[in-house]
This record gives sequence, structure tokens and C-alpha cells, in this order.
Amino acid sequence: MASSIEYAPIDVDMLDDPKVSALMDDLGGGDASEAFAAYGRLVAVLAHVYRDGWYMRYGKFERRKLAKDVGLTAEELDAFLGSLADCELIDADMLERGVITSAGIQRRYFGVK
Repeated sequence: MASSIEYAPIDVDMLDDPKVSALMDDLGGGDASEAFAAYGRLVAVLAHVYRDGWYMRYGKFERRKLAKDVGLTAEELDAFLGSLADCELIDADMLERGVITSAGIQRRYFGVK
């Protein structure tokens, strides 16, 4: 397991990121509260990843814990993570292998570490 960091940087212009905007549009469906719920869940997923380091193992126990922490069922979490992958916020190939990470997550992690 990679070593965790005590804080994770969140870009002040994260809402301007086209990938984040696409996620919020896709999952918000025109409802601002749903869009910001998706944003909050993204931040929660990132916090879980950074707690583990630059990646997070995504097995059956991690799935249950993460789903609980973001207020979704396990199936809803799978769909949410699929949306993150569709918007290129996490790596789809790694997700299929049971790992949550991305080039951006790794870049920010190693920039802080």
C-alpha cells in the first residue's frame, strides 16, 4: 500500500475543470443539488484514495465501506465510479482491475509527497 498524505490539494478552479463539469452535468440532470452531490461524492472518493496514497484498492470490503461513506448503495457506487471513469476523472482500465487512481491523482499525490 502506498503511504497516505495528511492533506490532499483541491484546485481552487476544480469547478472549472471540463471533466468535473461534465460529471456534474451528467449526474445533475439540470438539478443543482444533484450536481453538487456528485461533486461532493467526487471529493469524498478522492479523500479515500489519498488516505491510502496514490491509489485505492477497490475490492468487496472497500466497496461496502466507500458506498456507506458516500451515501450510496454498492450498485449506485459502481455506477458513480463508472461515471468518474467516463469523465476521465479516474482510470477506467485500473478500475476494471480493482484499483481507483488516475494520472491526475498520482500527479497531485507526488506533488505533495
